[in-house]
Amino acid sequence: QFHPTGSLLWMAPEVIQQKDPNCYSTSSDVYAYGCVLFEMFSGKLPHAPINNKEQIMWLVGKGRLKIKVDECRDDTPEAIIDLMRQCTDYNRELRPDFAPEIDDVLSKFEFIFPRVQRSQSEPCLIR
Repeated sequence: QFHPTGSLLWMAPEVIQQKDPNCYSTSSDVYAYGCVLFEMFSGKLPHAPINNKEQIMWLVGKGRLKIKVDECRDDTPEAIIDLMRQCTDYNRELRPDFAPEIDDVLSKFEFIFPRVQRSQSEPCLIR
């Protein structure tokens, strides 16, 4: 029986295939992270505009559907584009580790992402 757990658009090929009982791993998390990076820098969902879930599952599971990094904003740093490609590689053995590889790439861009300041106001209380 095929019962993958997770959100299809961010699901790694090995999770879709369910051939390995240990398909959920940090490598599958890295794949999902690459999909999130794609969303952030393209403003699009992974694999859009395909809406057919079975088609997405088959294509991703066979390695025939990849994140379209060319749809990212023009000002996306090339190192981020490369990181997306590496994170969403079909072969999970070729994906980078979260630390230190991914952290090393992202730390170079801290100046791009403004630091979010915590609000000093109190949250609205429902009474």
